[in-house]
Amino acid sequence: PLEGGCGTQPFGACWLKRQGRPEIPTGVSDETNPWISGSMAKPADVRGERGAHKKFHVLVTTNANIYQAWQVRVMHYWYERMKERCEEADPDGCQMGGFTRILHDKADALVDEIPTCVVDRLDNEMGFVVLSRPNAFKQYFEKCGDIEEDYVLMAEPDHLYLRPLDNLMNGRTAAAFPFFYINPKGFPELIRRFAGEHLTDREIEDM
Repeated sequence: PLEGGCGTQPFGACWLKRQGRPEIPTGVSDETNPWISGSMAKPADVRGERGAHKKFHVLVTTNANIYQAWQVRVMHYWYERMKERCEEADPDGCQMGGFTRILHDKADALVDEIPTCVVDRLDNEMGFVVLSRPNAFKQYFEKCGDIEEDYVLMAEPDHLYLRPLDNLMNGRTAAAFPFFYINPKGFPELIRRFAGEHLTDREIEDM
């Protein structure tokens, strides 16, 4: 390393080091990888595959509290507007399909406005309201999962659609947003508990 560090980075912080996900570089202050200050990665091809055969269905989970209700109402409104724009621009190739709210709560007034599947909420969310989401998806496919699209986009009620959206999958590789605070390599024992004891440290890092 340079005597004075790397630009604004402290001394010892400018070594190049392998990262499993270079597109989301680990910060220099991260205890699991303290020797990195950035990354050089080839931009991902996010063009996706064209054609209506890649049409997707939006699934959004929410409960019935007022905060999430107004969020999902705005979200649904703008999704439908962007879908209209998409279909006008490309009637045969638009990939925006249906929209379903998975409500893990009692039915509310929005069931008459937004396509909704009502499922059971967990008895104990342990103070973490989104804990009901995985079980809500499981119940959805058991109870309401008869949709015409072959692909789904799992969304949250604070996602706002400002332009038409394509299916961003490449081949059979799913598209996902890299949440920086979800760091599986920091919890290898927990990952192996649910994903398999056979996983190596390198495989966990590459998740």
